[in-house]
Amino acid sequence: MIVLVIGVAVVLVLSLAFLGAFGGGSSGTPSQAVPFSTAQGLADGIASAHGSWTLYAAVGMDAPVATTTPLNLSSVSNCTVTSFAGPIPSELSIPAFHGNLTSGTAEEWVFDFIQPGAQSELAVAVIGGTILMAVEISGPCLGSIPSVSGVPSGIVDSPTAMAAAASVGGTAFLAAHPQGVYLEMDVFAAPSEVGAPTYVNWNVEFQTCPTTFTANETIPPGVTFSVAVNATTGDVVPNSEFNSTCGSTAPTEPIWNALTIGGASEVQGPGTGGTVESQGCTSGDACYSLPIEATADNVTAGDFTLSVMNQSFEIYGGVIGYAILSSTGQVIVWSTGSVENAWSSGIGSSTTLLSAGMVLMVDIGSQIPTGSYSLEMTGLGPFANSEQSIGLS
Repeated sequence: MIVLVIGVAVVLVLSLAFLGAFGGGSSGTPSQAVPFSTAQGLADGIASAHGSWTLYAAVGMDAPVATTTPLNLSSVSNCTVTSFAGPIPSELSIPAFHGNLTSGTAEEWVFDFIQPGAQSELAVAVIGGTILMAVEISGPCLGSIPSVSGVPSGIVDSPTAMAAAASVGGTAFLAAHPQGVYLEMDVFAAPSEVGAPTYVNWNVEFQTCPTTFTANETIPPGVTFSVAVNATTGDVVPNSEFNSTCGSTAPTEPIWNALTIGGASEVQGPGTGGTVESQGCTSGDACYSLPIEATADNVTAGDFTLSVMNQSFEIYGGVIGYAILSSTGQVIVWSTGSVENAWSSGIGSSTTLLSAGMVLMVDIGSQIPTGSYSLEMTGLGPFANSEQSIGLS
C-alpha cells in the first residue's frame, strides 16, 4: 500500500489507526464521500481557529465495507493531548463506499498539520463530510519535527488527480476487479532539509487487500495498481504506473499457464524515423516478433518483467526496448532499455488485459547478435516466483 512519509511518530500512529482497520463489518455513519478540497476546507477551518499550522500530509480512503476503528488516544506518554472537537471517542465508525472509485472522493480524510518550532502536531479526521476528530499532540514524544514548506495551496483537487490516474490504468484495474477494491489517495510535503524537490505529487493506489497495520494479522493476498500524479499540473508522472501484490503470500500460478507465447520471428523495423514508442520496432533495427497465442486469468502487461539473456544467463545489454502491439499493429505499451520493469502507455496501459492476436516485440538493436539468446519473462503479482524462457536464436 502507499506509505505516508511522515517523520513524526505519534500522529503517524494516529493516522495509521484511522487507516488501519478496514475490513471488519459495522453499520458505519451515513455515506457522504467528499473531495479533498471540501475536506481540506473543514480541516483548515478548525486548524486556523487553534493557531498557525502547516499542512504536512493528507490521505483519503475508500473501502468496500463499513468498519469501526478502535482508538486509544486519551493520553500519550511524554506529550499533551488536546481535543478541539469534543471528547476523544474510543472508536470511529467509517461507512462503506458505494460510489465510483474514480470520482476522486473519499469517505475518510486524515490531515496532518505541524508546528515545527513548537513541537506540536494536529491530526484532523473528516469522515462522511464531517469533522469527527481534531487532536493536537505536543511535547517531547514527537522528537524533532522536520522543517517543511508544507503542501502548497492551489494544488489540483483529488477528482482531477483521479481522472489522470484512471486514464492510465485505474479504470482498467477496476474493470478487472469490479468488487472488493480499496482506494488510497495521499499528498504530502517532503522535508526541505533533505533537499526534496519543490513539486508535490498525488499518490493513488487501488488494491484488493483490506488495509491494516495490525501486527501479525493475516491479510488475504491480492493485487494493487498505483500511480503518481503531479499535484501542480495534474499530469501523470512519467513511468510511475506500477502493479504489485499485497497481503499474505499466495501459492504462485505459473506465468506460462496464463500466457502462451509463440515462436520468435526476425523482422526489421519498417519505414524511417519510427521508434519503439511509435511502432514497436525502431526503423531499420533488427527485432523479434512473438505472437501471443492464448491468455487466461486476466493477465496484463504489468504481470511480468522482460529481459534478454545469453546462454551464460547474462542479461544482454544491447536491447533497445520492448513493446506489445495490438492485432492491428498499434503500440499498446512500450519500454526502452535492456530490462522491462515499467511500461509506458501507448493506446493502453500496464493494466490492459492481454489477448490472443497481440504481438510481443523485442528491438534487439542494429543487428541480431551471434550466439544463443532467450527472452526471459518473470511473473509478478498472482504469477510471482514463476518464469518462462522463450528461445530467440
